[in-house]
Amino acid sequence: MILYIFFIEKTYLSPVKNILTITILLCFANISFGQKAKQWVAMGDESWEKKDWYASKIYYEKAFLLDSANFHFTVKYTESLRKTKDYQKAAYYYDKLYRKDRGKLFPEGLFWLATMQKHNANYQEALRNFKKYNKKQRKNKKGYLFLKSKQEISSCKWAINARKDSGIVLVTNIQEPINTSDSEFAASIHDSTFYYSSMKSVVSHIPNPGKVKIFQTPFDSILGKADEWKYNSEEYHQANISFSENGKTAYFSRCDSLAGCKIYKANVNGSQWNEIQELTIINQKETNNTMPNLATINGKEILFFVSNRKGGKGKMDIWWSEKVDGKFQSPINAGDKINSIDDEITPFYLNEKLYFSSTWHNGFGGFDIFESEGNPALEVIKVFQEPKNLGYPINSSVNDMYYSYYMGVNQGYLTSNRDGSITDGTSTCCNDIWSVSYTDSIALKKVD
Repeated sequence: MILYIFFIEKTYLSPVKNILTITILLCFANISFGQKAKQWVAMGDESWEKKDWYASKIYYEKAFLLDSANFHFTVKYTESLRKTKDYQKAAYYYDKLYRKDRGKLFPEGLFWLATMQKHNANYQEALRNFKKYNKKQRKNKKGYLFLKSKQEISSCKWAINARKDSGIVLVTNIQEPINTSDSEFAASIHDSTFYYSSMKSVVSHIPNPGKVKIFQTPFDSILGKADEWKYNSEEYHQANISFSENGKTAYFSRCDSLAGCKIYKANVNGSQWNEIQELTIINQKETNNTMPNLATINGKEILFFVSNRKGGKGKMDIWWSEKVDGKFQSPINAGDKINSIDDEITPFYLNEKLYFSSTWHNGFGGFDIFESEGNPALEVIKVFQEPKNLGYPINSSVNDMYYSYYMGVNQGYLTSNRDGSITDGTSTCCNDIWSVSYTDSIALKKVD
């Protein structure tokens, strides 16, 4: 996260008795405020184009505070609240916007109001507003917003009736020093080592260089300070590490931007990783390919990953590729039971079940974690079955992703921005890693 520091000069005026002089000063002040507000908006727009949501929120907020009655400024500020996951404040301002214009100037405002209400677990209110919005979209029944709001109606009904009993599952924030006010995600265990991804700096007094990197620390019941993986790139973001069963190959993502990721592999030679290579058969030009997870299924190595390539069902889809004679084959889409017109991400395969996160299937809000039975090593057509929501407390009303579980140590993990995450600001702003423990040992009984 980039830190922005602003210094605003304050001007102090001495008392003035003449009414005319006061009026003139106020007029000039209004002009000045209006011009300054437009400058803040212009700077916010520039940051928005770069997908730097936190910077854009700071700029838009300054414009909004200068002229809170300006509808355009309020829209900009509210949208930035949504992008920075300030769900409660965003819901408040989306509601104000909708009450002011009833969707005439900002038609998508009602949709986003309902979405924020769902994030805040206000499912009845979200249901009512998704229904209102869906009716407004009836003229375009093939459009994304009509289909999405229709699905959200189903999802809200599901959430209202879903059991909230925690049952046999305990989800706990793993705390510092692993989690910080930056975002931590993609936890995995290999060879008694705990791996994860983060943008934090390992040295507290050195500013963060702004690159996501892979970290590692010995796995123990109490996770200690982590070191950078020696093979991080200084040029690219690097994350999402996954290992082959024999430990001789690591797969990971390298990204030059949030939408410019490719999958690489590194082979081990003694104690050194070398021969870092791009998986050209997996990566496709001008597409985003990321989040690799290698699974050995019936003796076959199968790489699951996420991509927005052509041939998918929607935005980001889950794909898989089998390794034959040392080479991965042309990727296969995981199918329409898994993938939708929305995003499906963070695949993890265990015991003939694919675990993944989706913003489409019935859930509590944002990304929810699902499981689907299937075995791509045995079948080619209709591999995966209808997905099942893993329920509360694995899922929450915010974003829950990167589910993984390790039978050897009876420990699982997920990534979430739920309340209780470490943050310097909004309680739901940032992702943390959470441990998943099952009090019933048969909950994830190993399949032979």
